[in-house]
Amino acid sequence: MKPTLSKLLCSLLALQCAAGSALMAMDEFEQTFMEGLEEVSDIATKTRLNIDEMPSFVTILYSETLAEHAVDTVFEALAMVPGIELSMEGTGAYQVVLRGVKEKGKIKLLINGIPMNNAFRGSMYYFLDMPVEIVDRIEVIRGPGSVLYGSNAINGVINIVTKNHNGKEHSQLHLSTATHQPGKGALIYTKSMESLLVSLNAYYQTGDASIATGPDRSGNDVSTHEDFRDFGAGLYIKSENWSFSSGYKDSVKQPPYGMGYFVDTTNPDDGNYYRSFTNELTHIALIGQSELTTKVGFHTFEQGSNSLFAPESALPYAIFTPGNGDVIYQFDYTELSS
Repeated sequence: MKPTLSKLLCSLLALQCAAGSALMAMDEFEQTFMEGLEEVSDIATKTRLNIDEMPSFVTILYSETLAEHAVDTVFEALAMVPGIELSMEGTGAYQVVLRGVKEKGKIKLLINGIPMNNAFRGSMYYFLDMPVEIVDRIEVIRGPGSVLYGSNAINGVINIVTKNHNGKEHSQLHLSTATHQPGKGALIYTKSMESLLVSLNAYYQTGDASIATGPDRSGNDVSTHEDFRDFGAGLYIKSENWSFSSGYKDSVKQPPYGMGYFVDTTNPDDGNYYRSFTNELTHIALIGQSELTTKVGFHTFEQGSNSLFAPESALPYAIFTPGNGDVIYQFDYTELSS
């Protein structure tokens, strides 16, 4: 049976519709793909270069991916990045080893593009216990970045972008707790008012556990008190040409294995403390086809340890200050940069 003219026309029309749908799907895929390339290249090079021309390897971890993998903190999320090895010092401080380089101060940490490394050994690890509930994405650049990002970026760059900086109006409240996990609460609230965007985030987490350990360096089998309290808050205000960012963090953490691997049983509430307060005001001026960005701000940082006990056998270790018999270890560090 020969096909009629109407059937031929219907078949051609169906083929045309299918081809059009395929082309639209291809266009959407290509557009998404190109946007991804532009985003990554902008992060890595601060210019709109093709991804193949970037001098470093870039990994971006989005909040959706972190939620799917039940990641709890930024520190845990970094385990998903190729070339990164995670560990913990005896003081309880996190260690991020990138491409085998263990020396501190070789990785630059940014939070919403603001540098967070301090002059005390280039430390930045006290921010890595930030809960992922307030994180929009984590951008990791593996490779030298000091030409673009300045000091501390010899081995790589980590940029944490919080949800209150993604420019989207939303509100979110998160509460959680579990066995052997800290209790945690997080809040994000963003409101648009004509040409003004105001956004706030805050979190609090606490944990308290006793862990059987030993023997320590003095030969004692004891239970270490692994306790920590961590609070953070951030404010972001943006208009057409102006933006203001402010962040605060206050954390106290017990060394899980004792300072210098000597477990302190005399002061269970003492430990390492960290406090940080950051403010930055940014103005963007359009000059012809170019942008002139001006930034001014300041960053205060405090780090120290309360009195930690160690027996007389600790004297050979330089980390402690000799005394009469038992040893007390204590230090305070304060920094202001602008």
